[in-house]
Amino acid sequence: METAQAVIFDMDGLLVDSEPLWFEVEIAFARDRGHTWTLGDAHQCIGRGLLETVRQIRDRFGLSLDLRAGVLELVDRFIA
Repeated sequence: METAQAVIFDMDGLLVDSEPLWFEVEIAFARDRGHTWTLGDAHQCIGRGLLETVRQIRDRFGLSLDLRAGVLELVDRFIA
């Protein structure tokens, strides 16, 4: 019998469903910049990564926003 060398857990939905909190963070991120990001918009970004989510928000609203800084802000908001 072979011994497992590693175990990978997908935390979103398996142990903790963090998506609703991420949606709140993304909505507030856009709202604080004067724009409306909907749950539908957030659902379109599931599984695409935070960098792509920030890119979508930036491009959709024509924001002057550094993508990496936007990702760091989302993470800080999520942790808070």
